[in-house]
Amino acid sequence: MLKIEEMETLITDTLCQVSGLATVDIHVGNIEDALTGSMKLPAALLVYGGAKAKLQTEGGMELLYEVDFRFTVFIIAKSSKDKKVTGVGVNTLLEDVRGVLNGLQQGSASLIWEGESLVVMTKTGIAVYSQHYRCREALTTKRGQRPPA
Repeated sequence: MLKIEEMETLITDTLCQVSGLATVDIHVGNIEDALTGSMKLPAALLVYGGAKAKLQTEGGMELLYEVDFRFTVFIIAKSSKDKKVTGVGVNTLLEDVRGVLNGLQQGSASLIWEGESLVVMTKTGIAVYSQHYRCREALTTKRGQRPPA
């Protein structure tokens, strides 16, 4: 079964390879709270969004489940068309993050990009984008038992 902490470590280690990111971290809580700190920008903050198991097939004494684990990466950057100010454009960061994370594998589970959107644009020009990823894993269990945790 996918270990959430191991996947978080793999994702953050991979994000550290993205040129232009000054901060990469795991975040717990409201994303707006991160904007009040002294974090160096541009930043990528990873949030685990939960998991859901869905029964796929029943055969004999075994059940097959697909389990989707959800992760969101928040890209936080000063929005400016002047790359001398930001070092790298926000759109380039979004593309670079998507490029290194989409298809990232841990064991039999692959991280799949599902979409992105602008979450907030502050009056000071700080843009927060969210990129949503799904990591699917197939699990089998005996009839009458729940999927392993």
